[in-house]
Amino acid sequence: MTKIKMIVCDLDQTLLRSDKSVSDFTLDILNKCRAAGIKFAVATARSHFGAKVLTNFIAPDALIYNGGAGVLIGEEMIYNHEMDLELTRHLTKSILENGYSFSAEGDSGYYYNYDLTRINNPYPQSLIEGGQRVVFVEDENGIDAAVQKITAALDLDFVRGLIADFGQLDIITFAGEPWVRIAIKEATKWNGVLAAAKHFGIETGNIAAFGDDFNDVEMLEKCGVGVAMSNAIPEAKAVANFVAASNDEDGVARWLEENIL
Repeated sequence: MTKIKMIVCDLDQTLLRSDKSVSDFTLDILNKCRAAGIKFAVATARSHFGAKVLTNFIAPDALIYNGGAGVLIGEEMIYNHEMDLELTRHLTKSILENGYSFSAEGDSGYYYNYDLTRINNPYPQSLIEGGQRVVFVEDENGIDAAVQKITAALDLDFVRGLIADFGQLDIITFAGEPWVRIAIKEATKWNGVLAAAKHFGIETGNIAAFGDDFNDVEMLEKCGVGVAMSNAIPEAKAVANFVAASNDEDGVARWLEENIL
């Protein structure tokens, strides 16, 4: 196997167990990899505030967040793709006019228009605890801020029509969930990996990537080694070089212990 110089890992249903915990065994293996000089990067659909709540157990060398819309090295932003103010306002106004609930995230804050008590979503509260600005959207004209992504339970025909006139946009769906993510086409985990790899001077052939969902497929296919979880979608397993044990079985750490350490 090629020499691995960087590990890139999705969070939910990959590194994290289903209860969002990380075992002592996984922490030990990650620390041993880093002690061996291997960089560790997180690539997540969460915002950097949402990710930091879950990565306080081990500060990654790179944080690829909002599905690849931004990349942080420590506190330095090295990559950022966001929708401008006019586009954000147009999209969110259209979503509101059609009666959909949504959330939108960017470095300026987390914006939402749904009833937290009805949907029982703890995510905004976790963001507040992580230090992010959280705003309830009451203005029917949409959001007055640039954001990196809009996420909503949208009808696919509606969202395809919504972005049809904007060639710079793309959509991503998530396995087992009703959510659709709208973002700039370049805002992908793979492009975030490329930015982090360039910063560290590491060839992508020397990267091992771990993931489970549609937004992980490209980096699993294009990194030197792609590892899908046993709980991953078929599309992820199809392009991966290896299939690890599930996220609830410490699959990432067990694969690293057996194949890298």
